[in-house]
Amino acid sequence: MKTLCGIFVLFTLVLATSLQVTAQSHDHHALDPKHSSGAAKNAGEKFKADETLKPRMDALLKTAKSLHEKGISKASVVKAGETIESTVNDIFKTCKLEPKADAAIHPILADLLKGAAKLRAGDLKKGQGIIHKALQSYSASFEHEGWAL
Repeated sequence: MKTLCGIFVLFTLVLATSLQVTAQSHDHHALDPKHSSGAAKNAGEKFKADETLKPRMDALLKTAKSLHEKGISKASVVKAGETIESTVNDIFKTCKLEPKADAAIHPILADLLKGAAKLRAGDLKKGQGIIHKALQSYSASFEHEGWAL
C-alpha cells in the first residue's frame, strides 16, 4: 500500500511540474488543437487586433463565408480546409500580439485548425460549426474594425 501511495505522490509531483513548465513556455508551434477549450476569458475586455492579424482573420472569414455557397463541391470544401490551415499557421508564424491578447488568440486558432481538419476530411457541416464558433469567439475577444460575421 505504501508503495502505491508513493507512486501516486511521485506521479502527482511530476504532473504538477510538467504543467508548471508548460504554462511558463510560449511556443506557437507547440499548440495542440486537440486540447483547445475555446477562447481564453478576458474579463470583458476586448483586445486590439493588430495590422498583422487583421488581414489574415479577414481572409479566414472570407473562406468561411465561401462555405455557405449552394452546391459547394467536396473538392472546394477540402481546399477551404487547406486554406484555413495554411492561414492559421501563417498567423502563428507572424503573431506579435501582447501576451494577454496572444493567450486569447491561441484557443481560437486551435479551434480553427480543428474545423479545418474536418473540412479537409470532407465534413462540411462539422467543419463549418467549429469554424463559426471560433470566429464568434474572435469577435467577442478582439476589436477588429469592419469585422462582420
